[in-house]
Formats: sequence, C-alpha cells, structure tokens
Amino acid sequence: MKQRIISTLAAVFGLAVAAFGVVGFVLNADITMGSATGAARIVQYYFGLPISTTVGIVNVTLLLAGLLVLGRGFFASTVFCSLAYPVFIRIFENIPAVGKISCDPVVMMMCGALCIGGGMGLVIWSGASTGGTDIIAIILNRKLGIPLSPPMYLIDGVVILLQALIAENIETVLLGIVMTIAYSVIAGIVAVGGNPAVNVMIISENYEEIRESLKELVVGFTMIDGETGYTRDFRKLVFCVVSKRDLVMIREAVQRIDPAAFISISNASEVRGRGFSFDIGLRKEIRRRGSNV
Repeated sequence: MKQRIISTLAAVFGLAVAAFGVVGFVLNADITMGSATGAARIVQYYFGLPISTTVGIVNVTLLLAGLLVLGRGFFASTVFCSLAYPVFIRIFENIPAVGKISCDPVVMMMCGALCIGGGMGLVIWSGASTGGTDIIAIILNRKLGIPLSPPMYLIDGVVILLQALIAENIETVLLGIVMTIAYSVIAGIVAVGGNPAVNVMIISENYEEIRESLKELVVGFTMIDGETGYTRDFRKLVFCVVSKRDLVMIREAVQRIDPAAFISISNASEVRGRGFSFDIGLRKEIRRRGSNV
C-alpha cells in the first residue's frame, strides 16, 4: 500500500511538472514539440481550440483504442494519467504568472526539456503511462513486436514538421527537435538511468513462486545456485535482463510474492541476444498466444 501511494504521488507530481514545462516554457517561447501537445498546437492555430481541450480529446480517443486493442489492464494503468495531464495543462494555462515567463529561447528550451523529461521519467518510474501518442507505439510494440522508440520518434518528427508550416521562424522548429531528443534522454535517466535494459537479481526464499510468476509474464531469466553468507542456507538466485518498461511489472510481481525479497537493479550498458538484438517480437507473440488461450 505504501509503495502504491508513493508511486501515485510520483505520477501526479511528474504530470504536473511536465504540464508546467509545456505551458511555462514551450508555449511561451513558441517552441515546436511532438506528441499530442504538438498536434494540439496545430489544431489551436487553425481552429482556436485550447491546447488542453485538444490534448484531452486525443488522449481519450487513443485511450479507447488502447482499451479495444490492448485490453482492460492497459486501460486501467493509463486512464488516470491520460486524463490528468490535460487537466494540469488547463490549470497552468489559467495562471497569469505562468504565462508571463520569458527569457532567451535556448534557456526556455532547456528548462522545458528538463521539466517534460523529468516529469515523464517520474511517470514511467511509477509504473504508469503518459498515454497520448505513445499508445500508438505501444500498440505496434505489443501486436507487431516493433521496438517502442522508432514509432515514437517518427510520430514526434511528423508532428514537429507539420508545425514547421505554421512556425514563425526556423529557429523554433530546430529548438523543438533538440528539445524532443533532450527530454527523451532525460526521461530515460530519471526512469532507470537512461539505459535500454537493466540487470535484475532477486534473492528470496520463495524463489519457486517467483519462477512461476516470471514464466507467466513471459520474462527470460536464469536460476543460479547460491548460498547465504552467515547461515550457509541453499538458495536459488533469479537473474534476468529486462527492458525498463518491464521492470516495474517484474518488481511488483516479486514484491507481491515476497515483500522482503532482496532485489538488486543495475544498469546494463549494452545487451545483445534474443529479445534484444534479434527475435524482438518473439516474447510479444508468446504473450499474445497466452492471452488467447
């Protein structure tokens, strides 16, 4: 319960920080950006709708698509953030002091990247999802085995280029491209150190239950013979290398089985092999087959 409260507060705070970064720095400096917020700026330019309204519409639409394609579990873990994010944007839009923030465009871009990246990182760390156009990438990932990053960058790139048609100058477009790359890197650093994968070592008396749970989650792992230092008790160690998006799922599964389990998480600078450098979609296919049984 305590961990759930901390995770919820982290997600709420992360959403608020990201929304502040968008309204206080990005919009004030007229910097282009990707995702649903960038698309909302295009709609605002042509139709005059508030950005928060368009973001809400886009998030709800994609959220319903996620419900239909990915199921109720994804919907439940995403609905709060998808709806709370445009609410925070609306709140900051109505605070006059936030709308008056102004300084050098490069500084505004850097501050926006820090706020958006840090906020998104906190949301990912909490186990939630920011929703929005990321849902498209998640659908492609889970159904076709396509890595998450390429579709996300493609969508952001298209949205930024479309904003180039309405931008006052090329500087805001270039700043938007740099900012998108920057906040993506920052989000990764905040979430799990910025690496694509992490090493997870689990030590628990309930290793057999943990083994079965990881098998149900279709997570590759290795059981290693071990011995405790003081009592010399035999124990199996569970070792696995997972993506940062699967980390929270695994951590929660282990803690449900054994709240006292020792879990060591470290960054993996590079991972090669099945599931990472080849057969990327194999695990997704196994999970899909399991869900249809």
